[in-house]
Amino acid sequence: MSTPHADTSGGPISGTMGSFERYVTLWVALCIIAGITLGHLHPGLFQFAAGLEIARVNMPEVVEALKQELASMRPSLFAKENSEAKPAKETEPAGFNEAFAIREGKPTADAPS
Repeated sequence: MSTPHADTSGGPISGTMGSFERYVTLWVALCIIAGITLGHLHPGLFQFAAGLEIARVNMPEVVEALKQELASMRPSLFAKENSEAKPAKETEPAGFNEAFAIREGKPTADAPS
């Protein structure tokens, strides 16, 4: 069984947390407060958005769901086809970051370059 180690390659998976990741609870709280404040300041705008329905389906919710779906598909949508790509390692991942890197076919910290 391998031990977890941080990716030091400087790629998208990094062992350090950025300010967004470090303070994500604070950002969520600020967004909730901003939404409540805007709802009190401009209730007509939010009532209009809530009334945008087609077949009893709220359209702003549909837009948000599509945004989330596209964000999760983005790596595969814009990935370049590379016939020389290395196959993923067939070992047990040490942690979530390494498991994600293996699934995406990216080298991990312990993989030879």
